[in-house]
Amino acid sequence: MECLVCQIRSSVGFCAECQGLLCETCGVPCEQCGSPSCPTHIHETRSGRKLCIKCYEDRQAKRAQAKAAAERAHDDEAVPAQVTPEVAEVALVGSARKMPQPWQVSLYIASAGLLAVLLMFVFPSFRRIPLGPTSYIPTPYVMLLIPLIAVVWATVGIIRVEFFRDRSKCFIGIGLAVLTLILSVVAVRTDPAAAAQAQVKSMEEVRKQMTPDQLKDWRERTLKRYE
Repeated sequence: MECLVCQIRSSVGFCAECQGLLCETCGVPCEQCGSPSCPTHIHETRSGRKLCIKCYEDRQAKRAQAKAAAERAHDDEAVPAQVTPEVAEVALVGSARKMPQPWQVSLYIASAGLLAVLLMFVFPSFRRIPLGPTSYIPTPYVMLLIPLIAVVWATVGIIRVEFFRDRSKCFIGIGLAVLTLILSVVAVRTDPAAAAQAQVKSMEEVRKQMTPDQLKDWRERTLKRYE
C-alpha cells in the first residue's frame, strides 16, 4: 500500500500514534526506540530529540517524577543523594540548550548580510576594498558569500525530513538572501567612486585623441576655471 505522506512509495511501517502507513523516507524514527512516526506526530523535546508518542509520554512522566522529587527534597531539606541518577539525567537533558534549526540559522545569516548591504548605502566608502592607487574590489561582490550560505542552510531545512514541520519558514531566509543579492548589485552599479573613475578614464581617452593645439586650448580653459 502507498505511503500516507508522499503517496508515491510503498509503505514499510506505520505511525506509532495515528497508525498511518509510512515509507522508509517519510517515516521519522524515534531516537530512543526506533519506532517510526509521521512528520505530524513525531514529538520533539527541548533538547532537539525526536521521540514517538510512547517514549515521549514516558519521558514526560519521568520529568514529572523528577519535579515532584525535587519539590519534596526542597520541602524536607533532603540531601542531593536522594535523587536517582536516572532522574538527574532527565533533568540535565531537559535543561540543555536547544540547537537552532536550519531556518533560524538561514534567517540570522541573511539578516546580517542585508544589514551589511544597507550600511553600504549609508556609508558609500564601504563599497570598495582598495588594492592600490587606482584599483579596488567592490565589497558587495565579496559579501555575496553571506546570502549564498543562508540559501544553503534554508535548502537543508527544506529537503531534510526531520525539519519537515518548519519547512515553510525556510523561505523567509531565502527571501532575505535574494533581497540582499539584488541590493548588492544596485550598490555596485550606483557606487559614486566608480562613476567618477569612469568619467576620468573617459576624459583621458578624449585627451589622447586631441592634437597639440587642442590639448593646449583645453588646458588653458581648465586653468581659467580656477582663476
